[in-house]
Parts: sequence; C-alpha cells; structure tokens
Amino acid sequence: MRQNLFHCGVAAFVAAMATILSQSAGRDLRPSDHGLVYQGHASAPTQNGDAQQMLSFFGSTSVPLPEAQNISDDTWLSGGGDGRSRDIRRDQVRMGLLVASAVCGMAGVVMLVVSGMFFVVRLRNRRQKAEAERLSSNSELHAADDK
Repeated sequence: MRQNLFHCGVAAFVAAMATILSQSAGRDLRPSDHGLVYQGHASAPTQNGDAQQMLSFFGSTSVPLPEAQNISDDTWLSGGGDGRSRDIRRDQVRMGLLVASAVCGMAGVVMLVVSGMFFVVRLRNRRQKAEAERLSSNSELHAADDK
C-alpha cells in the first residue's frame, strides 16, 4: 500500500513539474532582449528616439543624486562619529545571537529528551502488552491441558 502511494506521489510530482516547465516563458528570452549583446562594449549605442522614450517612461523629473561618501570611513555605518556606539551595537548583536543560540540549543535538548522518554515509555508498554499476551496464551494452554 505504501509503495503504491509513493509511486502515485512521484508520478504526480513529475506531472506537475512537466506542466510547469512546459508553460515557462523563459524559453522566449533572447540575449538581445535584455542587452547582453552590448555587454562587451563601453556603452550601448543609442539613437535619438531612445533617450526621449526613456525620459517619457521613467518620467522627466530630475532627482538629486545622493551625497557621495568615502567607503573606508566607518562613521556612516555606526550612525555617529564615535567608536563607542559601534562597539555597543556589536556587543548587543553578539549578545542577541548568543541568547538565540542558547535558546535554540536548549529547545533541541528538550525535544531530544522528550522524544527519548516517549520512546522508552512506548517500548515498556509494548513489552508489557507482549508479556500479558504471552501469559494469557500460557494460561489458556494450561486450561486446555487440565480439561
């Protein structure tokens, strides 16, 4: 029964994947559709109408460029000029990660202990049930012998 169910599941998965792949629009992409033709050139060739089309598509409003910052300067990461705030933030992140790791580890240990206890209790119940069945069958055999 399980094998038949497994085979049906595999067949359904293969059929679903075949359906998804047959309806994919990815096969219609061409390199020229997304600019790979111009990858080796310094800039893509433009025509006079292209600039106007781009401006009409993206809007003709000019947006100010963001302020340029030195990437080797770490002050923009910490939000302030002093290194203390950055160290405090790092310590808070470390402590958060440590607490999260401890909580996950303890949860794993608790689940392992609970599953072990469940296994032991279930094993004892099976042994007791088997022992009770053996005793009842022995008592039935002795009762049949006495007759």
